[in-house]
Amino acid sequence: VKRLLRNPPGLTSIDKDLVDVDKNNSNIVEREEKQGADGKLLSETSNIQNKMELADVGIAILVGEKQKVEQHLKSLEKDDEDAAEEVPELSGLEFQFSLSKDSMKQVERCLEDISKLEKRVTCVSTNGRATIFLYGNGGVSFTPNIPKPCLSKLKQFKNSKSSSVQGPRPCYAALGSRERFYIGFDNGTAEWKGPKAFDKCMRRVASSGKAARQNVQNITGNHGQPRSVSFGSTYDTFFVVHNDGSWEYQGRGIPTELEDKLADRLDRPDIVCVTLGPNGEWFLKADNGRMWWGGISSELDTLVQDLLESDRYLDFMCFGDDGSFFLSYD
Repeated sequence: VKRLLRNPPGLTSIDKDLVDVDKNNSNIVEREEKQGADGKLLSETSNIQNKMELADVGIAILVGEKQKVEQHLKSLEKDDEDAAEEVPELSGLEFQFSLSKDSMKQVERCLEDISKLEKRVTCVSTNGRATIFLYGNGGVSFTPNIPKPCLSKLKQFKNSKSSSVQGPRPCYAALGSRERFYIGFDNGTAEWKGPKAFDKCMRRVASSGKAARQNVQNITGNHGQPRSVSFGSTYDTFFVVHNDGSWEYQGRGIPTELEDKLADRLDRPDIVCVTLGPNGEWFLKADNGRMWWGGISSELDTLVQDLLESDRYLDFMCFGDDGSFFLSYD
């Protein structure tokens, strides 16, 4: 909009001589027929009428240009407005996933256990080899092959549940390849492992209090946590969405398509989550419910299209090694 206002499109100009051709001809006839003292007055009156008509033409052009600018402005806002109206109330999420044979069995067992407890899954993350679920008010379930430092913290939490003094509850978790992970707790603390730039980013977030109160899966009470954390295809690649919707990323493995989409959206600070995969996959979700993704396998692309065509609402996607994935929908 600023660009349009600073450099408005060129207005159509109309040659005055073309507009006045008929009028001038009629004026000539008029002047030939009417001679005398009132000839000059008639000529001036005709000229004023011509100028008024030309002004009317100019006003019409300006009105048209104004309408074009207004329509363009509305088109910029339309995506957000339409998407906001289409976001449904999530009553209960369902899941689709593709993992290794052993991981599939372990994940199915975790989901069965959570279902028996009649709890709602609030957060899920996978790197293909391991998967972690958070559910209910601080419940946690996970498969083997969790990064050792992360596993140690989760076991401490599980052990504390049986003691009289309970520790902080996990409220957000993200897994990456090469032992990278992030796990946040409801008291604002967190544990992580990643590249130096990621460590620096997390320490700055912790010290500045730039923390999320609500993450990608609509968890409540996750004090002190980013909205989302994700790790990319190279060890130095990560993407963090802060609690206010602003974001930052670093690394050689950020997909070009994702960068282009962020630029197309004018780098708006309204992001709910971004997830990255080890093979260039990416998923982006905005506050208004709109989602974009890219770099996904043909299997996942077919699954997503089938869900959308059956009027299901896609909620979240994460990616793991060897084309593995986990998605939730309503």
